[in-house]
Amino acid sequence: MKLIAREKLQQLVYELIGGLKGGIAVMDARTGEILSLCSSPSFDPNIFIDKNMNGAVKKVMQDIDSPLLNRVVNAYPPGSIFKVVTAYAGLAEKNINPESAIFCPGKFKIGDSVRFCWLKRGHKEVFLKTALAGSCNVYFWEIGLKIGEKILSKYAKEFSLGKLTGIELPGESAGVVPDSKWKSLQLHQRWYGGDTINFSIGQGYLLVSPIQALRMIAFVANEGYEVSPHILKKQAAIKNKKVLNPDFFDIIKQGMYEVVNSPFGTGYNAFIENARIFAKTGTAQVFGQIPHAWFAGFVEIKDRKICFIVFLENGGHGGESAALIAKQIVAYFNNNN
Repeated sequence: MKLIAREKLQQLVYELIGGLKGGIAVMDARTGEILSLCSSPSFDPNIFIDKNMNGAVKKVMQDIDSPLLNRVVNAYPPGSIFKVVTAYAGLAEKNINPESAIFCPGKFKIGDSVRFCWLKRGHKEVFLKTALAGSCNVYFWEIGLKIGEKILSKYAKEFSLGKLTGIELPGESAGVVPDSKWKSLQLHQRWYGGDTINFSIGQGYLLVSPIQALRMIAFVANEGYEVSPHILKKQAAIKNKKVLNPDFFDIIKQGMYEVVNSPFGTGYNAFIENARIFAKTGTAQVFGQIPHAWFAGFVEIKDRKICFIVFLENGGHGGESAALIAKQIVAYFNNNN
């Protein structure tokens, strides 16, 4: 990608996120090269080298919006973008297949409690493709309980969650991929079925950074091959490593395509005619606060696949502002083919 084009993309990304809190990253799925990255709110780094700017430094240090926090490498609950991993785990463990149907009445009973799907009237009969497109909680709760938290944790780690990406930025968080052993060691509590269903839809104790989520999406775009996100030009070409079974990604990609291209998809706000966009929305609940908004996906343009992640801290529903920002990023690549 030419330097001028990259500068224009970076300027666009900063304009799109505006004064919102969050982070955006765009990456070449084949090489792992970061094409654009920003964390918001930001600050002028020059204030730290000018002794006359002590007032500005103090203001930044005391800002309640934490501009010094790089939100692209900080970890948060990912919400429903994690359903991509749950779907893969269900297929790999043969708990489901593309034709497996689950009925969603809009609620789900576990123990003495009742959980509600985000669509209160229910999605009715759903298959894997439509469950991804409509982000049906009941479908993925069923899968999560069938698989169990240990197996779900295993596949989350195979998607390289819970470990550093190694990107050349300070302060990267490894996040958390929980299981019963982790909960016992960290919280001295037992694991419950409610923990498992939370885990299966990207809630509970699971924590993922936007840069990890970007790498997770690259696994799908590359059909099982891992790349390492990087900003600096590498001295030698990075060899992609096959980690996951490519046989399971076709149906997952079909579901992610429907997220954007079906009027019933949760990411339909990002629809662009004739654009090959594959994505997943996420609305991560945060106790006592507005949910975090996620929109993660990739677009196929000629022989390239461009991955993107839009994370808005307390940004509401992933299919709204986050999807509209992603749409503008995809439109940039379409118009500058």
